Amino acid sequence: MRRALLGLALAAALAAAAPAQAGTLTTRNACLYAIDGYWRDLDLTLAGAAAPDPAAPGAPFTLGGASLRADLPSWIPRYGYNLGMLVAGRNEIPARVWVALAGTNAAPAAQVVELATTAVTTITVVEGQPQATPISVTVPVPDTGWTAGAAGTAGVAQAGAGTLPPLPLGPGGTTIAPQGSVYVRAELNNSARFDLDCQPGRSAKGTTDSGSDSFTAQPAQPFALLGVGAALPPPPAADPHAGRPMRIRSTVLRRRGRRVGVAVTCLTRTRCAGRVRVRRGGRLLAGGRYVVAAGRRATVRVRLTAAGRRALRSARSVRVRLTVDPAAGRTVARTLRLRS
Repeated sequence: MRRALLGLALAAALAAAAPAQAGTLTTRNACLYAIDGYWRDLDLTLAGAAAPDPAAPGAPFTLGGASLRADLPSWIPRYGYNLGMLVAGRNEIPARVWVALAGTNAAPAAQVVELATTAVTTITVVEGQPQATPISVTVPVPDTGWTAGAAGTAGVAQAGAGTLPPLPLGPGGTTIAPQGSVYVRAELNNSARFDLDCQPGRSAKGTTDSGSDSFTAQPAQPFALLGVGAALPPPPAADPHAGRPMRIRSTVLRRRGRRVGVAVTCLTRTRCAGRVRVRRGGRLLAGGRYVVAAGRRATVRVRLTAAGRRALRSARSVRVRLTVDPAAGRTVARTLRLRS
């Protein structure tokens, strides 16, 4: 891999409070890959419910039913296979995860939970190239206790940079100092380790496998809210497609001159924008940016690279991985054929 919550509530009102509803929020993180020291983007989704809702100022509340979800980029298992860290067939990857949660108008300011999970991917080799099932992991988060602040709104969010304590992950049990608020250590084959150090933000190059040596930190919004002193008004209707704003409609890609057409649909209530990439193995065959009006279908035409033109000179059809990476929301990808 190369150098990724108006006034005080009466006791009777609190007793009659409705149960809290679960909140879910996907936050773009910039993650430092220990293997090469480069930053890459990764969407982390935190969910959970804060109760009782409402709570009195200074009263305890609990974040319960919480979870952390991550969908790792599709190129990671392929690179792991090429480096001998993963094998053809089923791979079970045990991992330890440390997550710092921040109280908003709540105490303590931050809490750290340690989690354990096992990620799974199955690798097959097609025409000499490794293909892998997506690595998607959802990890339950233990209940945590908090104390509500002043009247208004309280909540829990992913914490910011520097909120994890030193972790005993160095040689001989020595400690390391994480930079972010989510740290992942995965154990691969041959005693190899895969570490991610993540914090809310965006890397300079986004989700590309090449990574970046810089990033921009951004604050994370609370994923679980409750009223302090009064019940919260109902939240605005959520956009059901905000997490995955794009749909790929193409079943095959066709070259027209030096461009390739990609049929997509923008599913959200606002316009969609981002990048389209067509890769074969680790090589970029075509790519470019797109802007599609809200709720509309479009054919995005991206430019072939020199590698893409060479590939189509030697074969009329090649198997490729199409990735649509929106500026906000989850990446969508599909394996299909690129034809001349």
